[in-house]
Amino acid sequence: MIGWAPGWTVERRLEVLESIRLAQVAAARIQVIHTFKKLVETEVKEKPDLQDFIKKNPWLLDPAWQVLRHEASIDTVVTQELGLTPEKDEEGRLRLDFFCLADSLRVVVVEVKRPGRQVPVDEWQRFERYVAALQAHYEQLSNPADRRMVEGLFVATELAPTARQLAKQADGRTYRFTDWAALLRRAENMHRDYLEALASKAPAGDPRLISIRRVMKLADDRAELDGP
Repeated sequence: MIGWAPGWTVERRLEVLESIRLAQVAAARIQVIHTFKKLVETEVKEKPDLQDFIKKNPWLLDPAWQVLRHEASIDTVVTQELGLTPEKDEEGRLRLDFFCLADSLRVVVVEVKRPGRQVPVDEWQRFERYVAALQAHYEQLSNPADRRMVEGLFVATELAPTARQLAKQADGRTYRFTDWAALLRRAENMHRDYLEALASKAPAGDPRLISIRRVMKLADDRAELDGP
């Protein structure tokens, strides 16, 4: 049973309840980040392992993308525009090098590369073609309401020197590169900061808040024992 402080208004009680609920979400996401970090550290295949994990949790790439969803139909648009043929993965399933996340206004072409390798220039240039092809598709739609803003995100451990130079020269509003270490660090730090901000709105002795901190401590201890 939660004991409310004397004189608390209904608005204050609702604020605490909402803060606790969101803090539970943030704590759960930090544990998902730990799982994702382990996948990256063990250098799993980009197809299907990393792709599938990100499709389920697009907020890992950017917290603002939590409403984005994978749209296979947009993947198909790019393959048709460029005449691409999907390759089979080890399980015999057809897989593309990229996938598209979207909402009603925006599409993000995402290409993730297996951690631990340097990506050559031709793979960056191919990624640029994916984004450009989708941009051209939307620009030619007759109804402006059907058009969407298109951007691309490329994630890898490292780009080869020429590819890195091209990435620096590209329009940063359309083409973005991030390495795995920076992506993981940003995702965890942002969620930890958010969790602390939410926790500060609730009474320090709230048993739900204490439970959240206990679970987080256990998760952090386990991650530290597992090591890189």
